[in-house]
Amino acid sequence: MTDMASTKGEHLQGLKIVLTGDFAAHERDAATRLLTACGASVTSAVSGKTSVVIAGTNPGATKLGEAHKRSLPVLGEPELLALLSGKTLAQVLARDGAAARAA
Repeated sequence: MTDMASTKGEHLQGLKIVLTGDFAAHERDAATRLLTACGASVTSAVSGKTSVVIAGTNPGATKLGEAHKRSLPVLGEPELLALLSGKTLAQVLARDGAAARAA
């Protein structure tokens, strides 16, 4: 697994992110630490306060179902990497129509 050498400060400040599934580039604990370093709060369950769900391979059906029920964006690992590289959620959602993609 690789580890991002640097994060871009607090560009994810105020976001509530749920991770589900497995990620090739990062173990979940490492991804959680990196997202937190960027200002996000990573939680284990989808709720009314969740901003986005990021799904890797083998995502949890309950988390995905709840995300779809709440009409939340469900992003994949490429979008996770974009967020960790300094992109804001708005930039990631605007890029390539990522908001419309469902895991």
